[in-house]
Amino acid sequence: MSDLTVAVLAGGHSRRMGSPKPMLRLGSSSVVERVTAAARPLGAPVVLIAAPPTLLPEEPGAPHTLISSDPESRGSPHPNDEPSLADFLASLDLPVYCDLEPDRGPLGGLQAAFELTGSAEILLLACDLPFVTTAFLRFLLDRRPLTADALVPRSESGPEPLCALYSISCRASLARALRGPNLSIRRFVDGLDAVVLHQSEYEHLDPESLLFTNLNTPEDYQRARDLWSGPMAQITCRFTLSEET
Repeated sequence: MSDLTVAVLAGGHSRRMGSPKPMLRLGSSSVVERVTAAARPLGAPVVLIAAPPTLLPEEPGAPHTLISSDPESRGSPHPNDEPSLADFLASLDLPVYCDLEPDRGPLGGLQAAFELTGSAEILLLACDLPFVTTAFLRFLLDRRPLTADALVPRSESGPEPLCALYSISCRASLARALRGPNLSIRRFVDGLDAVVLHQSEYEHLDPESLLFTNLNTPEDYQRARDLWSGPMAQITCRFTLSEET
């Protein structure tokens, strides 16, 4: 058991995007590979959290390497040349854990991360944060050990709970939230004893305010592609590469 695990939320319905977000490409890599590349130099185990194989969006199969809490939920490799999302995730050479309950959103992913990794702290990351950097994640982890339930960055848009550090002390609150009708992770964070990382504390690592750029719609994806090919992305890449060399 590791004291810290990085859990990347890599399986969801992607309804507004219309296709699986982890497989979207920016340059030579998928968006989820860019997130995991930022996390790997931290030295903590990195895992992917996905929906149960039968619920992955528009994909009929899942490889046997998916790790589920229910062995009977594991599927078979997709027979076609076109990879399913499950096949794609299994190809990334990282452990893939399935949500314990279907359709519970990011809260279900956090629950699975705590239950299936046994870690005391979870660095929870969305898969669609292509401009997140190792430098910022290391800056976040420098605030460990947590003495609160969570450490949550705050941007101009508000709390960023999908790029945040959670302590095992939040599990009781998490269980209550999962039993309730409102599965908003922002609402969940509002009810925690959370330390807020204010923008003024990390703005030197995010000069173009790109860190929390996420991809929910085709328009978001096109904007990210434009950014990736422009000079602002080169600034962001510098913060990632400086941690890997």
